[in-house]
Amino acid sequence: MLHYPNVENLDELFNELEAESHAGVSTAKFFAHLLHRLRLLFKAENAVILLPTAGSWMVIAASGTVDSRLTASLSAQHRESGTVDSHSLAGAIEESPWFAIPIRPANFSKGCLLVSFSQPLPSAAIPGLLELMAAFAELLALRQMTDLESFFDQRWEKLQQLCAGLARSTSKERGSAQLVNQLVPLLAAARVALVSVGVMGRPRLEAVSGVTTLDQRSQASLTLLEFASQTIASRKPFSRQQKPALPTDGVDAGSVLPDGAFANLVAIPLISTIGDARCHFALVLEWQSYDEMVEASAVVANTLPTLNLAWQQHRRWERVPGIFKLLGERRLGFAPWRGRLVRWVIVTSLLGLAYLGLMRPYPVTIEAQGVLEPAVLQTVFANLDGYVEGLLVEDGQHVVVGQPLLNLRSPELELRIEELSGELRTIREKRSALQIAGNQLNPDAADLILNQNRIASEIKQLVTQEDNRGQQLKMLLDERQKSTVVAPIAGIVVAKDLRQKISSRPLRRGDALFRIVDLDGPWRLRIQVADKDSGYVLGNHHARDSQSLQFVIDSIPGEQFPATINWIASTVQNQFATGCYVEMHANVDDAVVQRTHMGASVRAYFMCGDQPLWFVWCRPLVESIQRRLWFWS
Repeated sequence: MLHYPNVENLDELFNELEAESHAGVSTAKFFAHLLHRLRLLFKAENAVILLPTAGSWMVIAASGTVDSRLTASLSAQHRESGTVDSHSLAGAIEESPWFAIPIRPANFSKGCLLVSFSQPLPSAAIPGLLELMAAFAELLALRQMTDLESFFDQRWEKLQQLCAGLARSTSKERGSAQLVNQLVPLLAAARVALVSVGVMGRPRLEAVSGVTTLDQRSQASLTLLEFASQTIASRKPFSRQQKPALPTDGVDAGSVLPDGAFANLVAIPLISTIGDARCHFALVLEWQSYDEMVEASAVVANTLPTLNLAWQQHRRWERVPGIFKLLGERRLGFAPWRGRLVRWVIVTSLLGLAYLGLMRPYPVTIEAQGVLEPAVLQTVFANLDGYVEGLLVEDGQHVVVGQPLLNLRSPELELRIEELSGELRTIREKRSALQIAGNQLNPDAADLILNQNRIASEIKQLVTQEDNRGQQLKMLLDERQKSTVVAPIAGIVVAKDLRQKISSRPLRRGDALFRIVDLDGPWRLRIQVADKDSGYVLGNHHARDSQSLQFVIDSIPGEQFPATINWIASTVQNQFATGCYVEMHANVDDAVVQRTHMGASVRAYFMCGDQPLWFVWCRPLVESIQRRLWFWS
């Protein structure tokens, strides 16, 4: 696998790269040289340097064509590893494996080195591969520490001044202008823009470095808004890079593209927490050259958390009323507070703030319990009163439609068949005897006609009785044909202690015996929404035509999965006297099924719009009052 045949060549390579990491070579050229030699050494398809940003990964430098699936696969593996620091991560895209080593030992928060291959590698070569990758990552860490030392020596005070300025800023416009203008020298950027998204979801330029009057409709503004909108919508960084025409000339093809934006830029979302589902601001950082962009990468990764925290605190401080800001800044004396008018103003302000806080819209979340099960299932019931004479299947056995499952025997039915058969024989014998007696009548007897009529009447009565008994017997024989229970659908037999359960007790018609489920078909959630909460769910469902929800599996409590309601019962049930509920079914993704089992208990959460905060807090009390004291017609 290695291009270099001996250890001496590797030592020469590492010594050369270590000398470059301390020399005056630009970071971009050092990254390009290191990745190029690494790719040749491993004969790899790609070699990439990535930095974590806002819960995702941003490509800083690469040798080869980077597939977007690489960063997605790396993010997925990093999330699965949890909070435990990993010494390496590995994954595959189709049959192409990749391996990642953190730049700092066991710390992916400072970036990582990723190498991907076009075909699987022998397992014996992987430990050596990871060891050599760790050596290259150590060189990257040396270069990163050199850049950080330069940043701390020259620009650390500027970062402190920016955070202090945001803390002292009293308006949104002033804070936005400070942020973008002071980031330009801090990150050696050509231009910095701040974009926000309002309540209606429309992006807007808040501030651009070096610009006092913004034109929202200019070509450059529209381009910056487009990049920022993608970042805010996906909550992941977006980057555009234009490397020099040749690896050694150090000259970009062009700093500004026809769309009005610089060729090298990064759009980064400003999120308060990684798990936050909402993002309202994004920064667009632009550089005149690719070298300057790579040079600032380590600074961006280390200053972004501090800047993000300072900006979020500034945004929270803006929401505080002006009079309380003055109090917090100690710019009000104590003399004005002695007047009654000022006290009433303060009390009124506090009451107004309390009212606004209680009337603030807050999402109403309805929680319900349910189970995960196959969408295609059928319960097998007993067709007769009796007992099982022969069980033809076992628990977990696969059956097809129409396959015999068991034979039932009903002694009562058999006894009734024997009784009817005996009655039919008796009736037929009587009818035969009367026919013979009628044939033997004396034709000369004076009561001949009277006797013939009597015999004919009795024969007709017997014929009627025979027909009735015959129909009853036919019905009983048809009923006996149902003694063989067949499979209504194809699937797997599901029952616990099947043979002992149904063979040790008498059965009544309609008793549930076991179930047949199709594990290979679609799956669903069967949810029981309490009747008192169903109004919110049904109202939101009719308003939106389709109701989506999130659910948590009890055996996987740390993750949420999406689902969509596809059926709602039209009646309220209370089967086990545990409370009235409305049953609902929801579709789930097939990937969820592979991680759990049938019958897993879940907790579903419905987002049912917004209500005032006071109502959300006091909903049980309000609903109790509505039920007992308020009479709606």
